[in-house]
Amino acid sequence: MHGFEPAMVRQLNRGAAFLIFGIYSSIGIASENAIPKQAAGDFLADGKDNDAAWITAPSYSLDYEISPGELQKTSIKTNAKIFHDGQFLYVLIQAMDGQPDKIRASQSVRDSITDNEDAVSLAFDPSGNDRRSINLRVNAAGTQSDYISSNYGDGSGNWNGEWQSAVGRNAFGYTVEYKIPFSSLQVQPGTNGEVNIKWNVTRQSGRDRRELVSIAPIDYRKICGYCQALAGSLTDVKPPEPELRLNPYLIASQNYARSNPTGKLEADKQQSDIGLDGVWKISPKDKLVFTINPDYAQIEADSIQFQVNQRFARSYGERRAFFNEDSGFYSGQLPLVYTRSMVDPDYGIQYMRRDGNFSLGAFYVGDAATSFILPSLENSRSIFLARPSENLVVRSTYKPNDAWLAGAMVTMRVGADGYSNRVLSANLKWTLGDRQSLQFQLANSDSENPEELQLANNLSRQQQGNAFSFNHNYSGKYYTASTSINAIQDNFRADLGRVNQVGLWTANHFSYWEYKPGKESVFEYLSTSFSLYKEQSLSGKLLSTDRYLAFDAGWKNNTYVGIGFNGGTQAYEDVEYSLQSVNVYAGFKPAEAFSFSLSASRGDTFDYAELQKVKDQSFSFDASYSAKSKFELAFSASRYQFYATAGTQTNGSFYLSSNYHLNLKHHLRFIGSYGAYRDLSQQNPSGFSNTSKAAQYQLSYQYKPTAFKYFIAGISSAADNSDTGSRLETNRVYAFSKLVWEF
Repeated sequence: MHGFEPAMVRQLNRGAAFLIFGIYSSIGIASENAIPKQAAGDFLADGKDNDAAWITAPSYSLDYEISPGELQKTSIKTNAKIFHDGQFLYVLIQAMDGQPDKIRASQSVRDSITDNEDAVSLAFDPSGNDRRSINLRVNAAGTQSDYISSNYGDGSGNWNGEWQSAVGRNAFGYTVEYKIPFSSLQVQPGTNGEVNIKWNVTRQSGRDRRELVSIAPIDYRKICGYCQALAGSLTDVKPPEPELRLNPYLIASQNYARSNPTGKLEADKQQSDIGLDGVWKISPKDKLVFTINPDYAQIEADSIQFQVNQRFARSYGERRAFFNEDSGFYSGQLPLVYTRSMVDPDYGIQYMRRDGNFSLGAFYVGDAATSFILPSLENSRSIFLARPSENLVVRSTYKPNDAWLAGAMVTMRVGADGYSNRVLSANLKWTLGDRQSLQFQLANSDSENPEELQLANNLSRQQQGNAFSFNHNYSGKYYTASTSINAIQDNFRADLGRVNQVGLWTANHFSYWEYKPGKESVFEYLSTSFSLYKEQSLSGKLLSTDRYLAFDAGWKNNTYVGIGFNGGTQAYEDVEYSLQSVNVYAGFKPAEAFSFSLSASRGDTFDYAELQKVKDQSFSFDASYSAKSKFELAFSASRYQFYATAGTQTNGSFYLSSNYHLNLKHHLRFIGSYGAYRDLSQQNPSGFSNTSKAAQYQLSYQYKPTAFKYFIAGISSAADNSDTGSRLETNRVYAFSKLVWEF
């Protein structure tokens, strides 16, 4: 199914609003919004507004509601003050609240603020050219979150900066104070210390309508919706000094395992390891990131996944700090960079230069193994070669004006026995006014396969192929649409990326209409969405089609219901199979601390093993609970039933996580998950069904006084039924600790 639930679209729209949690504007008068320079005196970031420096600082009012209402006058009272002293930026936000006892916020770990919390955000475009914005968020309990957003693929959701903040609660609401070094804001002062910037402040309400209010009148439905805030300037800014940050780490662990299926758990091996992550800010424009023996010990294990009627290789998210530093810069319409393909790196180095409208980035990684996705027309599979490889990615972009951005990239992977893969790519983005944009990407690959790979996968010695991608986006007040076309030749390979299917072209169109009756209506919104998808081989043979139509309605307090209808075809050997399905979904919040969502579907699907039309059905349920400050609980469960030609297959799973926050530095976390896969098409001689089960849990303690210094310790366990055939039996217990220091 290729449709999108309207509720999902609304979350994406709200996500866009969070990305603008204060970003910039191409229209503004610098003199009106200039940030003055003044002495900070004995400033102390303590969450109070009694520092003398605030008396003379200019004040701004957050007058505009930008979500869910669009450019409406808000009744929420919020003021912001801002100034700098040449080295630091200082911000005070006074968030008034008529019901301060209902303010919601959790003292959670960094980068975990949700849309159900009261929070404020400062956004700062250090060059004023609408390319990227640094976003610093603080909730009403003091939890920090930071990330870099970009309209040009130059963001990073996992970026961490060094800055101070403090929150004070009072009878009128809460106040937040920031103290931010300009080195973290990546400013590039001119000869006389002048800096042209764009900035904004927003506030999020954690209850009822979840209003998002702003200083600037931001319309996030515009194609550059998050670049409409305040243009201004700074004067007499001191150029940041070169800065070196080193984060050595030490890991100690003890593993317990069974020497045989019926044996007891015994100490298997002790392990200790050291490594180093580092960042050298050479100048305001240049940065070097490096790692030695990067840590791959997962604090949160990858989710349990069973393959049920799936044609393509599974993928996982990236958690390693080195690869997340500037991850967005290497993304594109075609997934040519997937850093989890580098499975066992020994070292890595990354260089980044940003100079006005020009950016250049490159990273080189030495990997002890070679792992990649091998695609075809029908499916893809993961390939693992137990031999080292060298990996290089280089990308550059140039943005001459507000309308155009051009980029180029090369990826290279070289291994033993003559193995290699090289991809050259060019991309272009053309923004047509406020509402439309066009994007193009073209790529060429050249692969050399060693004899082992040729024999095992029926490959030729050399493979060469091309890929093309086109995308058009339109965003209006009531209507948004996206159209994309992709064409990928049979022999195209991106071994450092995640291309799952080749030898075809695809076309996809998505439309979304939304109407907001206004604050007086019982409805928050009414919407409908429609999508079309077609997949065809390059020889002209139809592979599949899909049509999706959905309707949904939303009320205040994040309550919504919807229904969607799918219709399409799946073709095989000149026979077209008609597929129909329906899905329903809903979400509600009966109390401020609780939220629930569920979805269910039933209909036709295609059995890729037996090449027949069959039935399937699915159900999922999610629930969360959050106490005002200390405790959080989340639960999700899903069940998928696939009525295969040879017999029914069922996949079920649940996931549970809980967090207890002693304060902003000390945290306890529990994670548990369970998955079961049952295949009634395979019977053993005793007549029992073939069932695979797996479970894992983890209990950990974390002490994190700063963004780059922390200690974590815990214990995890895994169990499955591979040796018993029926019951779960623990096969591994793992105790671990990790210390990361900063100097």
